[in-house]
Amino acid sequence: MPTSEPSGDEVVRRLDILIRLVAAAISQEDWPQKKKIAMLSAAGLSTKEIADFLGTTPGTVSVAVSNMRKDKGTKRRAQTESTHE
Repeated sequence: MPTSEPSGDEVVRRLDILIRLVAAAISQEDWPQKKKIAMLSAAGLSTKEIADFLGTTPGTVSVAVSNMRKDKGTKRRAQTESTHE
C-alpha cells in the first residue's frame, strides 16, 4: 500500500523541528557568536529566535546581522572595483 504525501502543515511542522535541531546543534559548537548568528540567520530564524537560542539579546543579534550585511556589501564593492581595474 503506497504511503500518502504529508500535508502542507505536516511538512512545515517537520521543517520547524529540523531547523530547531540544527539551531540547537549550532549553539553547542565552539564557534564565534558572529558565525552562529550568521548560520541561524541564513536558516531563516528571526532575531528573537536567534537571541533565545544563543542566550543573548535581540539587540545584539540585530547589530551582528547589520554588521555582517555591511561587511558583505564592502567585500562586494571591493571585488567589483578590482575586476574593473
